[in-house]
Amino acid sequence: MVPSLVCRLLNPRYSILPKNDRQRRIAILDVGCSARGGLIAHRILTNCWYEGVDIVRLNDDDPLLTYFDRFHCVDLNRAGLSFVPDRSFDYVICSHTLEHLDNGLALLPELCAKVRDGGMLYVEWPSLESQRFPVRGVGLNFFDDPTHQATFPLATVAGSIRHEGFTVQYAGRRRHKLRMLLAPLLALRYSLRERRLLLFDFWDWTGFCYVVRARRDPHGAPV
Repeated sequence: MVPSLVCRLLNPRYSILPKNDRQRRIAILDVGCSARGGLIAHRILTNCWYEGVDIVRLNDDDPLLTYFDRFHCVDLNRAGLSFVPDRSFDYVICSHTLEHLDNGLALLPELCAKVRDGGMLYVEWPSLESQRFPVRGVGLNFFDDPTHQATFPLATVAGSIRHEGFTVQYAGRRRHKLRMLLAPLLALRYSLRERRLLLFDFWDWTGFCYVVRARRDPHGAPV
């Protein structure tokens, strides 16, 4: 119980879920999920359906694959999300994926289409300001990752999501208070594990990320 609670409280994607969503079986689609995405989801929501999409293939004998109810290895630059049924998920996550695509904005309507009436969408990506952060090489500047293609204004992403029939509940910088408080310890732990200085855990301090959280209006339609 305690590890799952700590995991939820420290995870910006799941800490905002309403309490009733944490107490029922919900269907999650995570686009750009990473290998550990299913493990994290099931630690926090033990009874969820977790479906992941990522460009990196998981081997059939990878123990992390057991935490996925369904996994799709897809290059989103070459294929969309048509293989996933529309309006089938209570919660759709797209965290740090848009910036890796040739046209990240084109993915937004597809993400919205997968959310059920009353369901939620979480989108996170690097801020415009991250391109100008003076410290380089430790994970605080957009260009530290050579696979980044482009980032987008907050208003553009929020406006596109509203156009698909969503109510935007939050659009702004990611400022996760608990992660801000624990950032020095988290950064030390991560740097020791990787054996080099990495400061990803200070993103909430520097304003590295934009976040949009939105809910599909019941029976909503694009406007």
